[in-house]
Amino acid sequence: MRALKGRAKDHRRAAGKAFSQREIEKALRKPPYSIKFRGQAISDWVPEDVAKAQVPHDADAVWALVRLWCDWAGEAQPEERYWRNLVERAQPARAPQPGPTPVGRPISDYVDQLVLDDLEVHPAVEVSGATGLSPLPAYVEREHDQRLRAVVDAATSGQSGIALLVGGSSTGKSRACWEAVKVLPDGWRLWHPIEPNRAQAVVEQLALVGPQTVVWLNESQHYMLDLEKGEQVASGLRGVLNDSRRGPVLVLGTIWPEHWATLTTVPAAGPDLHAQARQLVKAKGIEVDTRFSADELKDALAVSGADPRIAEALDCAHQGEITQYLAGAPALLERYRTAPAAARALIVAAMDGRRLGHGPDLPLSMLEAAVPGYLTDREWDTLPGDWLERAWAYVTDTPACRGSHSPLYRPRPRSGQPIQAQPQYRLADYLEQHGHLHRRTVRLPADVWDALVDHANPMDRMALGEAARRRGLLQHAFRLYAKAAELGDPEACKQLIFMLKRANRVDETLAWYRYAVDNADTSLAFPFFRNAVHILRETGRTDEADEWVRARAEAGDLYALEEVGRTAEALAGYERAAQEGDAEALAHAGALLRQEGRMDEAIDHFKRAARCGSSSGDVEAADLLEQHGSAEEVIDWLRECANRDGRRGLMLGMQLLSTGKAEDFEEAFDWYQRAAEANNPIVIGYATNQMRRMIEIGVIGLEDAIEWLEGLGEARNGESLGWAAELLQEAGQEGKALDWYRRSAERDNPRAMSRRAELLRCKGRTEEVIAWLKELSKKGSYPAAEEAAMKKAADLLHEGGRTQEAIDWLRDRANEGDIHALGVGASTLRSAGQPDEALDWYKAAANAGYFSLEEVASLLHEKGQTEEAARLLRYGLDPGGSVAEPWDAWPPGD
Repeated sequence: MRALKGRAKDHRRAAGKAFSQREIEKALRKPPYSIKFRGQAISDWVPEDVAKAQVPHDADAVWALVRLWCDWAGEAQPEERYWRNLVERAQPARAPQPGPTPVGRPISDYVDQLVLDDLEVHPAVEVSGATGLSPLPAYVEREHDQRLRAVVDAATSGQSGIALLVGGSSTGKSRACWEAVKVLPDGWRLWHPIEPNRAQAVVEQLALVGPQTVVWLNESQHYMLDLEKGEQVASGLRGVLNDSRRGPVLVLGTIWPEHWATLTTVPAAGPDLHAQARQLVKAKGIEVDTRFSADELKDALAVSGADPRIAEALDCAHQGEITQYLAGAPALLERYRTAPAAARALIVAAMDGRRLGHGPDLPLSMLEAAVPGYLTDREWDTLPGDWLERAWAYVTDTPACRGSHSPLYRPRPRSGQPIQAQPQYRLADYLEQHGHLHRRTVRLPADVWDALVDHANPMDRMALGEAARRRGLLQHAFRLYAKAAELGDPEACKQLIFMLKRANRVDETLAWYRYAVDNADTSLAFPFFRNAVHILRETGRTDEADEWVRARAEAGDLYALEEVGRTAEALAGYERAAQEGDAEALAHAGALLRQEGRMDEAIDHFKRAARCGSSSGDVEAADLLEQHGSAEEVIDWLRECANRDGRRGLMLGMQLLSTGKAEDFEEAFDWYQRAAEANNPIVIGYATNQMRRMIEIGVIGLEDAIEWLEGLGEARNGESLGWAAELLQEAGQEGKALDWYRRSAERDNPRAMSRRAELLRCKGRTEEVIAWLKELSKKGSYPAAEEAAMKKAADLLHEGGRTQEAIDWLRDRANEGDIHALGVGASTLRSAGQPDEALDWYKAAANAGYFSLEEVASLLHEKGQTEEAARLLRYGLDPGGSVAEPWDAWPPGD
């Protein structure tokens, strides 16, 4: 390849044409090659230093590049098999290594009943008088099966891949996955990680996944949205899929649309809890329609003669919802709607527990304790003595649901699973989704919140605390966080402290900081202690801070040793912590050395920290090198960092642009491309700003920048299309800019939506804007973007004197189940000078978990209710919707 590259370069330059990584990328994007190629790969495969050459793994990319270079060199087309064989022979040896048995079981071992038991495919309804039927009903192929089959076929050919089927409950997602993988060749295994819990099973056993393995992630939210281990799951799976030596591996999952939205939405503010998972599933979702199409119904009719269950579903299912009928959805709904009061209360308690964030296993004691909260006084007083036994008999009656799961059922323990201290029940999937849709704005009684506090599974209290906080129920949030913190959950402790600090409850905040410092491990105690000392000094309690620092220093606390000037002891402690695997300890040591003026040592510690995985070491080392080193040292260091983390290519690009050298400009452009391909909107925005500078100095042209951003947009990146639109607008091409803003906004980019709306409004096309925004707000794929479109439409209507029209529209949207309409409606009413009506809307939003204490407190203040506003900020709401009375928030022992 090196020789061919040289000939192509010489021949092209002799013809007066450019030879660069950017030109190569542009050429390969066009026919006859039509591939997306990263120019930096050339530097990896054919570097100046032969010893640093990396083996290419993508034979298709190598073949396309070789053909292009032959064409540029004026040579005959090469032999394809020769080059593909070269790539194959260069791959690392894949000889099997002795070791533990890979996870999973052979796919050939699965019979229909095992598919139901192990892979969580829903059992089908039973048809009276039908005998000899397979446990699985006849299968009807649908549109999503074709897309899924393409992923499975690629795996059969040796290419690892992932696909998530996105659809509502009982729409046939799991069955579709099984139908796709059951035809895999002999030798393939299937692994359903589930013990001791789903996310932990992946983290602990992923190293045992061998080639030709299907990783089965049914209900993928339990893996990827797990607050403790979800990011480890995602990063581990990304590593397996990107490691050609372990492939082919096929990851298949199923997920509901609301969980998919959470997984794929970039948070507008605060920490990004699912960044790894979002990258894992980017452009990997396959939508499963709720209803059968007309053609699919014809196909179902063709097989119905051999399977009476399909025939009955065709006769009885509502509007083509065939799979839902087969899974027993109508029988479940009928059982729920006609349930006696106590039985219905048990089902509703399960629905509410799940929609608030409790895990799938619901404790018996929690459900029973919640029942009184759902019953009127008359219903409670007239219950028979054996009401509880009768209620449980009703909700667990499987025959009444015609063979599908009963409304509540006890999962059968698997071999090796620990026995629960008390019985746990699960809610039938379809009823869970029904609860999400139809009870999302229902306010829970105090008895129900108390039941969750007292009886929820420990691992679920954190999520329930978040649900309480989002509803303004600070006391119940505190109680849930506190119970989790007392069991050693540091994240719950952090959230509790943050909530108290935000409420300006300083003494209780400090008391919990002390509790956390005394009970957390060393790495977590450090930030707790540092923040507490800062608050003490900020509030004038310097003596108290100094006394605590001295006491902690005597106990060996490293931050305290820093504070009292015992630098050598602190540095020695950080070194010990680093040797035990704490990368941030090296960064702390670097900061201390910098403070002492020992810059060379500080740079060395920051570099070591970065190489060990510290999130701050690379930037800190670069800053010090820029101040105390040479430009070459800064560039060399940032080049190392960028190879480790592509986002650092932004910093490297800035340094390269500052050199004024043409070859550095070329490299800078390449690093910007690599950084932006991480699909982070902040990174793309920053890279685009640097593109502006490169356009100004003539490194690239506007058309090149637009072409590159459009390429990112083809990978479903709405932000890149929006940035391209801004470049077009700045260049005076408003017509093109409007079209690009529309494309970007329709891919869930609020910034592009707002800029297009303003452009059209300034042109007098307000009605067109409002109609477009209303449609945009109904997309259902990215809540933040839809809310922004809704808010903009309401604002335009209000500004045009059509406030009532806006409120009527928002009320209709709220009645359809869109909780964001409640907050937007409240804001619109407030702007219209209707504070009482706005307050009612805010309270309705609170019931749906969409509450802003600050906005409501500000509104109360405007109404002259100053004391009530202050009490709301400090104590929140009570479950009845009123401002709560004062309550204490001290840690245990205080």
